[in-house]
Amino acid sequence: MSRLGSGKGMMLGRLLWWVALLLPWQAWSYVQISGTRVIYPASAREVTLELINKGTTPSLVQVWLDAGDRRIQPGVETLPFLITPPITRIEAQRGQSLRLAYLGQGLPQDRESVFWLNVLEVPPSTKASQAGQNQVQLAFRSRIKLFYRPEGLAGDVERSAHQLSWRLVRQGQGYALRASNPSRYHVSISNLELQTADAKAYSNLSGGMVAPGGSLDFPVERLAGTVHAKAVTFYWLNDYGAREVGRFVFN
Repeated sequence: MSRLGSGKGMMLGRLLWWVALLLPWQAWSYVQISGTRVIYPASAREVTLELINKGTTPSLVQVWLDAGDRRIQPGVETLPFLITPPITRIEAQRGQSLRLAYLGQGLPQDRESVFWLNVLEVPPSTKASQAGQNQVQLAFRSRIKLFYRPEGLAGDVERSAHQLSWRLVRQGQGYALRASNPSRYHVSISNLELQTADAKAYSNLSGGMVAPGGSLDFPVERLAGTVHAKAVTFYWLNDYGAREVGRFVFN
């Protein structure tokens, strides 16, 4: 299971987690992840991810997985993965390899599963703080998706976005574009634009992820009244995090 361990390691992990949860802002992190997502093929014994400290001072880093709720404390959820090391110190201008191993049970084999990999960076205390002077110390948290991909899934992951079917549906006083995903893969949409028959365009900039066999509504900004949808242009992210474009034309 994905956990920190016990004793002092567990106490330290929970302390770092509370620091991250209480921070209401995002700021620059010196510890960078070598990728924007992790693909875990079921045939792999483990996958490796590199963390690189681009800063000029060491950083203490905690790593854990969650199943979608960023408020869950590390080690509370029982997830079928082992992360090594869960807590580490990375020297300035150095790297650290993370190993993620699937424990071999608990996940469906007929579709992808998704988790979130959290990387929490806590810079070392400064001389001023050690001397008792008041000073703000920031912790930085990054969060990327991990896709567990079983062997032999039907279809092609590169075609899954183009298999989406779209409908314009009422949502309160406005409209939403409903994407239905018949594939066995997750489809991550960064943003989209609806073109109407009267040559107007309306957008959704927040995006979202459509689960295998599921559907998701994307609210369309400023759209009201009687609408005749013509087409939707959507931008989706491939396995490398690169943005690609798709288009669906309404009948």
